[in-house]
Amino acid sequence: MSITTVTHVNLRGTAREALAFYRSVFGGEQTVVTYGDAGQAGDPAGADEVMWGQVVSADGFHVMAYDVPADRPHAAGIAPYFVSVRGADADEITRYWDALTADGTGTTVVVPLGPAGWAPLYGMATDRFGVTGCSTSRSRTPAEPRATHEGAARRGAGPPTPPTYRRGGPDRSGPARRSLGTKGR
Repeated sequence: MSITTVTHVNLRGTAREALAFYRSVFGGEQTVVTYGDAGQAGDPAGADEVMWGQVVSADGFHVMAYDVPADRPHAAGIAPYFVSVRGADADEITRYWDALTADGTGTTVVVPLGPAGWAPLYGMATDRFGVTGCSTSRSRTPAEPRATHEGAARRGAGPPTPPTYRRGGPDRSGPARRSLGTKGR
């Protein structure tokens, strides 16, 4: 069992260019899946934007990037990256997820850990330091399935917009404590 962490850069319309630049510097293999390729283009104008992309080099460089859809808030330099925790073992990813999102940690769950259209397990949370992380498993889900955010799985396009989720379900008691792009404001 092992996991890796990968910087996941969030851009608006420049992910393909950024990935090409990083490949020109570090070498390696570039992979790009557009919203159109995945059948997830909510707006035909954004069909050629990057839903998921990465550059991986034999020397150890690895970066992921995507274009934040036009219907979601995005300001360059605010929440410009995620830390992606990836692993092959669903039980291992679930253990890390449970520790990161445990009561008392100050973590806000954005997308509960569960099946997604692009991975057997996917979840997103923002910790008390303002760092947003994604957890992804490349293997089958554990014996006990977890809830999934249907909208995110249906769109296959990353995090949903509010409501922000906290451990145990949606927080409907008032404004979200912290949402993507606000850096704790």
